[in-house]
Amino acid sequence: MCGLAGQFYFSKFKDNNFSIEKILKKIKFRGPDSTGIFENTNSVFGINRLAINDKSDSASQPLFNENKNTIIIFNGEIYNHKELKEKYFPYKKYLTKCDSEILPDLFDLFSIDFINLIKGMFSIAIIDKKNNKRYLIRDRFGIKPLYYFNDYRGICFSSEIAPLFEIDRISKQYNEEELIIFLQHGLINSNNQSWFKNIHQLPPGHFMEIDNNSFSLKRYYDFEQKINSISNINSNKSFYQLSDRYLELLNNSFDQHLDTESEIGIHISGGIDSAVMSSVISQKKIKLKSFTFDYDDGLYQEYSETNESKVLSNLMNSDHTLTTLKDHELEKELNITMQTEYEPFSSLRIVAQHLLYKDNKDECKVILDGSGGDELGAGYPYYLIPYFLDMVQTQNLDKVNFRIKSIIKNLYGTSDKSNFILSSLGQFNFPGVSTIDGTGYKKNDFFLFENINYVKKRKLYFDKFKSNLLNAQCNDLFYFKLPRSLRYCDRSSSRYSMESRVPFLDHDLVEYLLSIPPEFKFGTKIQRFLFKYPHKKVMGKDIFFRNKKTLADPQTHWIKNTLKDMVYDICLSSDLVKSYIDKAKLSEYIDNFMNSKENNNSYLIGQIFILGLWEKNILNQ
Repeated sequence: MCGLAGQFYFSKFKDNNFSIEKILKKIKFRGPDSTGIFENTNSVFGINRLAINDKSDSASQPLFNENKNTIIIFNGEIYNHKELKEKYFPYKKYLTKCDSEILPDLFDLFSIDFINLIKGMFSIAIIDKKNNKRYLIRDRFGIKPLYYFNDYRGICFSSEIAPLFEIDRISKQYNEEELIIFLQHGLINSNNQSWFKNIHQLPPGHFMEIDNNSFSLKRYYDFEQKINSISNINSNKSFYQLSDRYLELLNNSFDQHLDTESEIGIHISGGIDSAVMSSVISQKKIKLKSFTFDYDDGLYQEYSETNESKVLSNLMNSDHTLTTLKDHELEKELNITMQTEYEPFSSLRIVAQHLLYKDNKDECKVILDGSGGDELGAGYPYYLIPYFLDMVQTQNLDKVNFRIKSIIKNLYGTSDKSNFILSSLGQFNFPGVSTIDGTGYKKNDFFLFENINYVKKRKLYFDKFKSNLLNAQCNDLFYFKLPRSLRYCDRSSSRYSMESRVPFLDHDLVEYLLSIPPEFKFGTKIQRFLFKYPHKKVMGKDIFFRNKKTLADPQTHWIKNTLKDMVYDICLSSDLVKSYIDKAKLSEYIDNFMNSKENNNSYLIGQIFILGLWEKNILNQ
């Protein structure tokens, strides 16, 4: 985990007021171990390094090739660096154990095509003096962030957004399109924009090439071609063959992600992602520290995953720590979280995730995180709808009807779940009408969108495959769910000088799991069937037959009680909220929500509250 920043200028332009030292100081927490800077006539960039492997000064950056005409700064991890050194540079004696040291050699040998060889998470900036080009690169799934601003002078870039506003010509303005997508579809980080006007994200699986007078974005990761190729092979394999190969890829990924000189820990909950990670680690006989968050003792038992996490901790034989988010600290921690995230987030649950990193920042430098498991294993409840649609296209309707009723009855205790089916179908076709468990939440008529039609018409969906289920998984992987989870992961860990690693997002593993036939993703009683099957004996039947927990946090209780006054104040005083929502109707909606004795779905009111809080804490500061 490091922090990158810099400017690549076009011909005849240079920002004489630009201070790379000032920019890097804003994100010193991302890399407190060393700072390195390089500057020439048309470029300046720098890095704050968090030393994970090889903590000596010889592993500092920027990185140079032998001729000093290739200069690189790098944030992330190259998990296959040892294999690449052995294959392409078997006779070279490297000076450090650092994974990034191989990058200048790879660039010399393969030019920009080297990115197809490396496996890992990364954002990279390169100055190629020989060919007078500059590059910005982001990993295949966008695990590591890279933001940029462009104008006639050139490209400004950074690992975080806030430092960019230290540059005189970049002003802090909100991005209306992102705001409307958030309120209308419930989406965050669903495109290559940010919440700030003219601040963009480099797309996952892309690189930017900058020459003297222009830049271009180019895609290097042909995800669809990979999936189609592997799907053709997997279609002829048995369940057990697929299961064995999946387990092999999973173990390989964990071996690489566990390879570090720094102390390593793992964040666990009571969910299936944590159970699979714990099962793999228990088999490897590795002693880790594990961490779980909980809510105020005794108040929120229905949301607590303390008991389940202890079971997984015992399975791994880990040193386990529980962090509790107290109600009386919620407001303070919420404001800290907003400052760290710097953009709106989807749930107040994120506050507990940030607190988990904050309270345990001195325990270890590297944390394993289970992001991606729901998307890869097909674990979200509403995935049943695209799965059913796929069955209708290929199977006898009587058999389909029987299987649908059987699955819903086993998962939900009844075959009559018309509300679930209706809400889930809406979520599949039009994100924003229900939450991930298929619970619909009312879309009110108090929005004042003048250009809402362009949002409805905007293409939001991944539709490259014949399978509705596969398209739904890819939507969540690239647009809907995973991008925001990865943002939370990066911002919360880096703020406390830690590195989060996501072993489920090894690209070979991702491609393989998405390419298995849909009938192996669902059993009659469980979702993520193949994803869990190899670990059945290790995790036990109780965990194996567990499905995704739909009640995630006490947000509704917090809004109605702990944060009640704050919610009224923020929502009804926000100029930004009043610009898009009728104040009288919003006030009535909040009153009805607060006075209801039901455990209402709080997603919509939570969105409005978080939007107003972002305006107060970030936009207006």
